[in-house]
Amino acid sequence: MGTWLSGVGIFLLVLLSAVLFLLWLRVRYEFRCFRYDTAGASFFVGWAGDLVAAEIRYHTGAGFYWRLKWPFGGLDSQRSRSEEQAAEGEAVERQEKQAADRDAAPAAPTEQRTSAQAPPKPEPDAVTATTAEGEEAAEQPSLADYLRLAAYAIREGIIGSTIQYICRVWGRMTPRYARGEGRLGLGDPYAQGLLLGALHAALPQVAARLQVTFTEEVAEGHLVIGGGVRPLMLCWDTLRFITAAPVRKTGLYYWRQVRK
Repeated sequence: MGTWLSGVGIFLLVLLSAVLFLLWLRVRYEFRCFRYDTAGASFFVGWAGDLVAAEIRYHTGAGFYWRLKWPFGGLDSQRSRSEEQAAEGEAVERQEKQAADRDAAPAAPTEQRTSAQAPPKPEPDAVTATTAEGEEAAEQPSLADYLRLAAYAIREGIIGSTIQYICRVWGRMTPRYARGEGRLGLGDPYAQGLLLGALHAALPQVAARLQVTFTEEVAEGHLVIGGGVRPLMLCWDTLRFITAAPVRKTGLYYWRQVRK
């Protein structure tokens, strides 16, 4: 018995270690876009060394393309389209075969339909309908209910905990690199100055390689932005958010109300 329990404990420990290792692996993402004679964009997400991946691409000449990848398999839009065409062809062949069988079968004698009609369905009682409408209207929350809910969330600190959670997640998912080059001319010096200031603040690596022109309206080049996030850290942030005092107390209170 002791040996069996120790074996189960070792198995659970190994399983937990494997799960934590997989959750520690970074989920990588990358966004690409370009605009020259044609334009296009793509977004890629990969996990565990791209063992599991998803990608969607768009090109002005080819349209949208997507693909999914997982261990020992995958799916893409071209394969999905070919499967749809095959299914449509099979459905057309099946319909043609059924039509041919009906044409080859001998005509069956037509049966005389009775003139009796099914009794009409009873109309709902006016009082019942009015009561249902009144209950439905009573269940809809008013603006005052939403305002009271917002005031409660602010007073109890739920809004603050939510903002902290969003900031943590955004900080972990912030892009880790950005590169690209291009030419930019908007024809409006004021708007162009605002855009360049925002680019220098957010993506200085890209702004440094951007050629600015004030003599023509042009926007062409390419941009690559990428980063990653560890799912284990997102799970940790989510656990901290759920167990925060305002969220925990509010959740337990409403859970007790539902149980009653």
